[in-house]
Amino acid sequence: MQNFLFAEDWLLRLFLIWIRTSTIFVAAPFWSHSLIPPYIRILAALGLSYALAQNVYIPMPTSGGAGAIVVAILWQLFWGLIISWIAQLTFAGLQMAGHLVGTMLCFAMASIVDPVTQSDNPILGVLFTWLGLMVFLAFNGHHLILMAMARSFEVESLALQAVSQQQWTELGLQAGKLFLFGLQMVSPVVGLLILTDITIALAGRLSPQIPIMVISFAVKILTGLLGLGLCLYFFSESVMRFFTQQMAWVETWFKIASGPR
Repeated sequence: MQNFLFAEDWLLRLFLIWIRTSTIFVAAPFWSHSLIPPYIRILAALGLSYALAQNVYIPMPTSGGAGAIVVAILWQLFWGLIISWIAQLTFAGLQMAGHLVGTMLCFAMASIVDPVTQSDNPILGVLFTWLGLMVFLAFNGHHLILMAMARSFEVESLALQAVSQQQWTELGLQAGKLFLFGLQMVSPVVGLLILTDITIALAGRLSPQIPIMVISFAVKILTGLLGLGLCLYFFSESVMRFFTQQMAWVETWFKIASGPR
């Protein structure tokens, strides 16, 4: 029979773990979805925190009073927000890809409310986001986030130690990778649309009597839809590879940033 001990230090450790865990349930993809009721997320974060409190080590502030506790809380928030931010880069890249293709196809004027971000986004941006979410759930990306959060407790430092400027720069450069990821996702569409624009321009020059403005929209939309079909061929593999690389990178960065154990 398990004994439930509610000592002061144990409650403080549970609270600190809950801070990091609840941040994941507030900011990370899927776990922060608005369709999940807030009380479900609170209870899930509390249950996961209790399970982790039995098996992981977390450094406790032994001196400094309330100031040390505030620093420890901020450190837990830092961990959770960084992991959530890195995980969100995949979906930001998909939204950027949808914006780019939607603008080239003249779909940018039509927008709907994205249930994931609760904001107005072009139709293709919402489509890419939902496709990415389905792939994300198919390869258990939501589990990878929790695993990365659990493994983050292996780091024993309460504050960053000797982080070089290059390491902080690498953290910022990770955000830039979303543009590369988004462009890679829709490169077939962009290439086909550029060739279509060149072809339409040449046809208009060679035969001025052709109503280019009338047929160009239909031709571009048809070409764009064919290009989107090509993108779907490698869509799932690209999303899975980029997301797993992001999660592996954030674990490596935190191990370096927190210094030797």
